[in-house]
Amino acid sequence: MVSENRSDVFEVLRENGSRLRSVRVEKIGVFGSFSRGEQDSSGDVDLLLVFRDGEKSFRNFMDARKILQEIFDRDVDVGTEESLKVSLRENVLGEVEYAETA
Repeated sequence: MVSENRSDVFEVLRENGSRLRSVRVEKIGVFGSFSRGEQDSSGDVDLLLVFRDGEKSFRNFMDARKILQEIFDRDVDVGTEESLKVSLRENVLGEVEYAETA
């Protein structure tokens, strides 16, 4: 699906909730240009993954990333709160909007 705006991103995440839950994703945060309404046709989708307690693993992260690459018709930049650079953490956490997958 081509993701043109914020609502498209959240719709795609809702439609694929069961796939994301299968790799233990509890919720996904959207931040960056899509959360601010500043996206363009060449930009990526910035996503912050939150896994169920005790379920965060390299395999689940990579599987979630693969699913997200498949469902969006553009690049995705995927991370976790812990992977954010300290210098960016406050800004990202201040603008992130979460989509529940449960």
